[in-house]
Amino acid sequence: ADLRYPLERVYYVGDAGTDVQQGKAAGVKTIGVTWGFQSRERLEQERPDYLVHSPEELANMPSFMWI
Repeated sequence: ADLRYPLERVYYVGDAGTDVQQGKAAGVKTIGVTWGFQSRERLEQERPDYLVHSPEELANMPSFMWI
């Protein structure tokens, strides 16, 4: 909100279940990445909007824009 960027275009990317929880609490879409801290199974328990398995897959997501 401080950046005046629409929340529907914001993604919270993280490698832990708590990252997914925090993104949901902030009202943004969540992306769990499986190459980091916690297992795929743990991330799936938090039900992220997307689950990706490589940095390339993340970078190639449709309508994903780095800021």
